[in-house]
Amino acid sequence: MTQRWTLHRSITLSVLASVRSEAARGQDVGCSIQGPVTAALRRAQTPLRREVRRLGERAALEQAAALIRALEETPRYRALTVPRGRRGGRRHLRPEVLFPSPARHAPRFLHVQTEGAGLDLPVPRGAWPHVQDFLSALAGGMSVREAARFPTFLQELLGELRAAGLLAPWAGPVQLDAPGVFFAGHHMARVDTGGARLLVDPWFRGMSAVDLPSYPPVQAQDVGPVDAVLITHTHGDHFHLGSLLQLPRSTRVLVPAVVRESLFSTDAAARLRQAGFAHVEPMPWWSSTRVGDAEITALPFHGEQPTDGEGVYPGLFNEGNTWLVRSPAFSSAFAA
Repeated sequence: MTQRWTLHRSITLSVLASVRSEAARGQDVGCSIQGPVTAALRRAQTPLRREVRRLGERAALEQAAALIRALEETPRYRALTVPRGRRGGRRHLRPEVLFPSPARHAPRFLHVQTEGAGLDLPVPRGAWPHVQDFLSALAGGMSVREAARFPTFLQELLGELRAAGLLAPWAGPVQLDAPGVFFAGHHMARVDTGGARLLVDPWFRGMSAVDLPSYPPVQAQDVGPVDAVLITHTHGDHFHLGSLLQLPRSTRVLVPAVVRESLFSTDAAARLRQAGFAHVEPMPWWSSTRVGDAEITALPFHGEQPTDGEGVYPGLFNEGNTWLVRSPAFSSAFAA
């Protein structure tokens, strides 16, 4: 019987724009708060974080106004602001900082990470669809012979993973009774209505020493086929390109409709298309679509931000969707 292989459970995959530093290796392109789009601002805030750690939380809160003024006078922070004028008492960040172009941080590397080791795979222009086909084949169990249909750089990757002991025998997906909603860790859930299989906010992180052996993180190999993915918002533990790439390209991906990428919100549709996804559907609030026997409606999202009103900068929000799934068997809603 031909042996079928899948990724070892210790592996986490990421899609990177750069591998110039260890910090860059932790910045999946899809993540708005920890991805490359916000890297310059986070670097500029380093002196503030250092001073907060030195003072402690209570003293830092008491001196907050002075700490912010000191931060704004540092050369690195001032370089991100306009020369004159203030907004809300603060130096005004430049428009290209607040609303950077998605083209500035295109996906260029697949990063394979385990505890204590990592591998950076440069992905040629236009080759991301091959990467997705390769990774989804591994998630579904792939023989070494079947790998011959992929480009040479992916065959070589398989050889490196095998030599490093980072492949494991494929055991097939976890069998679940349907219909139902099945919690899969963090904010991830699998929904089986009987006529549609959905996945909410998939995040397949590698197992580490902090995980109990009896409660390992769910991996793509456990999930099995899905008809559509629902994304609530673009924080990296909800929208993670390295995880999504392990699903077949035929999978529909329903995402928030982000008109303009910002520091708070990655344009999920643009990022997915950069990475080779073929069936991406931005869903404005109150719009609906059908997947099998399920009707899916995008509802308002006001999570992970201090207000549903206008902030300091007009149009700068953590944009997202909550989701309502109705089917003949049951209905469910997903908020974040």
